Amino acid sequence: MINFRFHLVSLIAVFLALALGIVVGSTVIDRAIVDGLKAQIDRVERNAEEQHRENERLEGEMHEVRTFAEAEIPFALEGRLTSDVPVPVVIVALRGASEDDTHAVVEAVRQAGAVAPAVLWLEPAWAADDLDERTRLRSIVGLPRADVDDLRRVALEQLAARVAAGEFVVAVPPQEPPPADAPPADALPDPLVTLVDAGLVTVDRAGGADFDLAAYPGPGARVAVVADADGEAVDDLFPAAVRAMADASLLTLGAELAADPSGKKRGTVAESVRSSDDLKDRVSTVDHASEASGRLAVVLALADLGRGQRGHYGTASGASALIPGPSGP
Repeated sequence: MINFRFHLVSLIAVFLALALGIVVGSTVIDRAIVDGLKAQIDRVERNAEEQHRENERLEGEMHEVRTFAEAEIPFALEGRLTSDVPVPVVIVALRGASEDDTHAVVEAVRQAGAVAPAVLWLEPAWAADDLDERTRLRSIVGLPRADVDDLRRVALEQLAARVAAGEFVVAVPPQEPPPADAPPADALPDPLVTLVDAGLVTVDRAGGADFDLAAYPGPGARVAVVADADGEAVDDLFPAAVRAMADASLLTLGAELAADPSGKKRGTVAESVRSSDDLKDRVSTVDHASEASGRLAVVLALADLGRGQRGHYGTASGASALIPGPSGP
């Protein structure tokens, strides 16, 4: 006969077996999980090592390409902006752009044979944020009640007209009719000097020699307006400056610098011109002027403007090619 002790031993045996099964089973499962995770980690490490080697290879190739470009571009630039006489080029840069990159653009233009003695920096005072700045602008443009946008537009038009004239021509205010015994009227000041004195424009020789501002820039100048996608320039000043130069019948190019080629603002400066129905067919643009290939594009595009050819170059939206293609001599 089966007694209580037998039942007790059986129950204990069952529970021990169950506990043993759980322990054994969990150990097997844990080992399988651990092995699986280790295999995945090994696989990720192998992939990371392969990717690292590939990145090093690509970086090496890119370094070789950049080194080659830096070495060869001076030969590609030579004589591009000179024919019988060197071409005057005016660099108009919005303050906030990298000075080093802007000076590199100037140097490329000079290497191409152009006369580019200075950078005209458009200073933050163009924002006219305070009353003194607005009063100063109103005095310069002669519009005592104009709003800020009109003040900027007219001041930029005056700057563009001065650049298009090629030199300061002494002008006398009209008088209808002047009295016979009236003293000579005071000559109107040089608009460029007026803008400089007002703190709106700074003349930067960019490492070049001194020059006569009254004779600057010379006849037939071409203009490159430069701004930085990562800078803090006055809103809309870049397309407004490009438009003023183009409206003055100057051969005009808009050049974008980008300290961070992968940044979110990349291409926004060039896009402000490329998206304008009024401007896109009248001017050229370059969206990678911080790079060696971009500086080459600036020079080639300026040369093409003299042949009536316009285009949009770089790697951002709206560009048709990295640099201008082959053209006539």
